[in-house]
Amino acid sequence: MITRREALKRVLLLGGGTISIPRLLEPTPLQSAEPVFVFGVLNDLHLMTYDCAKFLKAVLTRIKAQGADFCLVAGDLTEKADLENMEAVKDAFLNVGLTCYPVLGNHDYSTSTDKSNYEKTFPDRLNYTFTYKGWQFVGLDSTEGQKYQNTTISQETIQWLTKQINQLSSTTPTVVFTHFPLIPFVPFSPINSDTVLKLLKTLNVKAIFCGHYHGYVRVGLHSTEICINYCCSLKRNNHDGTSVKGYYLCKVYPNKLAIEHVSFYVSDGMPVFPENDTLSQ
Repeated sequence: MITRREALKRVLLLGGGTISIPRLLEPTPLQSAEPVFVFGVLNDLHLMTYDCAKFLKAVLTRIKAQGADFCLVAGDLTEKADLENMEAVKDAFLNVGLTCYPVLGNHDYSTSTDKSNYEKTFPDRLNYTFTYKGWQFVGLDSTEGQKYQNTTISQETIQWLTKQINQLSSTTPTVVFTHFPLIPFVPFSPINSDTVLKLLKTLNVKAIFCGHYHGYVRVGLHSTEICINYCCSLKRNNHDGTSVKGYYLCKVYPNKLAIEHVSFYVSDGMPVFPENDTLSQ
């Protein structure tokens, strides 16, 4: 996990001729009033076996019980992009009754250029937008094939986003999700991540959710929270050396997003949630 001191040491030049220092954020206090809606955010599922599917279904069952209407999945749905496991991810969401909004990860390519199994299972889920109860959601493909580092977000994605920004509302609260970290000082961030951040500055972006790093990082940039999380995988480990797993539970209020980080451990192939979790009582 990146510490507050480390975050403040790293100064980002993000356009407009100004220097922006990211603020390392504490978890957002959840509101007492009823939210307009709730959604979950997971990343790096790396599903590869039947046991992984059981584990994922247990996590999704918990998210559903916490009131979520749908989930964003920030890439790496599978380990090797085989069709069987891609469909197992889709089935896990269907069985629990949660709509899945995924984006592509580098592990969702079966070769350096072949993402066909992802596209067969999740059609029209590369670069896309959707709206839900007055909020805009933007899913971005930040991959460069199977490359995991020193990557560049494609011109196709940049051009698509430029066009969408002219069509989306600049005042509607917006959530962005993608696989590679859009925080330039975080390991594995794309070389041109700042280009995407500059484009997004014209929207009312409340949060950007990313994956790939397999570690908990949460910073504030202007009025936007950028959140990365531990992997939500049974078989894969975190890159930051921690053993905890996690997801985000997001409660939406009028023009406000309360983001709760939910962490848990794994025992006998299943998620184990904290004893003080109200759903564990």
